[in-house]
Amino acid sequence: MNCKLKYFLVVLATLISTTPAWGNEKVYVSGRSARVTEDKLHLYRLNGNSGEIGRDSALLTAPETLRNGMVPYMARYAKTVLFNSAEIRRKPVAKLLLGRFFETRYYHYLQPMIYDEDRATLRSFARFARFREEEVIAAFLVPDTMHMLAKDALSNNILPLFQSQKRPDTWGNVPAVPVRPFGCTSFVIPGHRTASRQMVFGRVLDYPGVGILDKNPAVYLYERPGALRYMAVLSAGLGAAVSSMNERGLTLALHSIISHDAGRNGFPIMSITRKIMEEASTIEQAAAICNANVPTTPWLLNMADTARPGGRAARIEINPRLNKCQVIWEQDYSMALNHFKDPVNHANEYRFTPATDLHELGRERRAR
Repeated sequence: MNCKLKYFLVVLATLISTTPAWGNEKVYVSGRSARVTEDKLHLYRLNGNSGEIGRDSALLTAPETLRNGMVPYMARYAKTVLFNSAEIRRKPVAKLLLGRFFETRYYHYLQPMIYDEDRATLRSFARFARFREEEVIAAFLVPDTMHMLAKDALSNNILPLFQSQKRPDTWGNVPAVPVRPFGCTSFVIPGHRTASRQMVFGRVLDYPGVGILDKNPAVYLYERPGALRYMAVLSAGLGAAVSSMNERGLTLALHSIISHDAGRNGFPIMSITRKIMEEASTIEQAAAICNANVPTTPWLLNMADTARPGGRAARIEINPRLNKCQVIWEQDYSMALNHFKDPVNHANEYRFTPATDLHELGRERRAR
């Protein structure tokens, strides 16, 4: 698998960098980077330092795609959730105060923790895409801020700001709030369990943002000097290591966990996954990077590597309260949804509604 991965990376880079046209589509070039679109799939090769990658991500994406794409959607997502309550819409003062509360309670803690490499990329992207820098940073941080918001809302810290009536707290459920849990499904099947004797990695993004992802799907090839090359699958515009694989065969799928263990001290998850892809060759190295830079909110990384023939599979469960990224090795296969496996980590997860639980069980059965 490792050889095939390297072959694919080399072929993709060669096609994008040397071919004047692919099918009937034009190749767009900026600096040492390029983009080609085939059957509505955008293929990016981003080569350069952090600022150049941000610049080329913007310049290689059509303006209308940028305006209607992932960055403005994610930047607005938190406030859309916040202000989607009829009670809030009827109270302009509450809306203003809630916006200020959101900025001071969440962004104030997270913005200083963004790595310099990511900040340079975001700043450059904002400049050339003609977005406000604050908007791009808000989009970058929304995976963390939404977890923090969910914890506050579900813990009743700010629940009265959302609605005055609570659903009866039955069957272990939390009160109804306008916060939708993200959904993700992924699996790893090592080579000793497949007919081809090669590892298989599968990923489904079935969360609210998928409507945006479907419009402009993209595959990114990142080539930053001094770092491992890696691919990421997301949406055209500004990529991130949510579903990724690097040239050493390390593969990562990021899963959201809504838990009491979300905090305010730690690093943004998008910085951590990018760092793992650029520096780690094995699951052990990925866990070491995570433990040295524990994110501020709980996450699950479903991972695979090629440290042995046929590959290895493991889950890394991130618990900020314990300041720990725990590796759980899987022998036959690894399947991940949006739940922890370790009993200590799992105990602090939020329960939503019976319908949500049934939906989770249905996704698990389909994945198996």
